[in-house]
Formats: sequence, structure tokens, C-alpha cells
Amino acid sequence: MPDIERWPAWHLLSTSARLVERRWNECLQPLGLTSAGVIALQMLGSAVPCAQFERAEAIGVRAQSLGETLTRLQTQGWVNLERMGRVQNVSLTKDGEKILERISEAEQEISTQLSLDGRLRGELEALVENLTPPFLP
Repeated sequence: MPDIERWPAWHLLSTSARLVERRWNECLQPLGLTSAGVIALQMLGSAVPCAQFERAEAIGVRAQSLGETLTRLQTQGWVNLERMGRVQNVSLTKDGEKILERISEAEQEISTQLSLDGRLRGELEALVENLTPPFLP
């Protein structure tokens, strides 16, 4: 193990984020998901149908990146993609709603395993709020 006591806080945060995401992706693999897919599904589960570019803007990713993720989710039967002229509307399917329930259970499990609730969660929420540009929700 490297001498982490000497690392600056940003390095600790960056490294821990990558390690947590790796563990999260390992938990999601049996469900056929990645963390990007989870973010997209959760976004769809909490909103009314709207254009893909609006969703991408809301979560701070490029529309093309979100489009690739949504295409994979459509292949799995979890989202509907409907083109209306130049705009592609996106919505969750019934199977998508079911996988969201399984995701929620997996999130509870990994949060418990990694002790991600409590004080650390509050500090991370504050950090995200402080660093989020005003144009994002």
C-alpha cells in the first residue's frame, strides 16, 4: 500500500471514488449494468419523458455518451427510445422499473458493505453541492 498519509485530500478522494466505482460495477455486472446505466435509469425513473439532449444536460454528460448508454439499455428492454424528427424522446419500460428496484437493493448492500452512510455521506453531499455548476440540477 502506498504511503497514503502523505497524499493530498484531492488524491484520496479521486482514488477512493475510482475504487468505489470499481466495486459498484462489480456488483452491477450480474444485472448487466454499469454505473453509467444506473445513472441513466435512475434519471428516467424520476422524471417525465423528455428529449435525450435535455437529460444529458441535466446530468452533465454529452448527448452522444448518454445516447450510447441508452441504446444499450434499450437493447436490454429497459428503455424506450422514440425519434420525433430530430428529437429522441426517452422513457422507462416496465422492465426498466423492475430493474430500478433491483438497483436500489444493490445500492443498499454496497452502502452497508463500504460504510457509505452517515457522516461521510453528508460531507460528500456538501462537496457535490459546492462544486456543482449552477446550470446542473
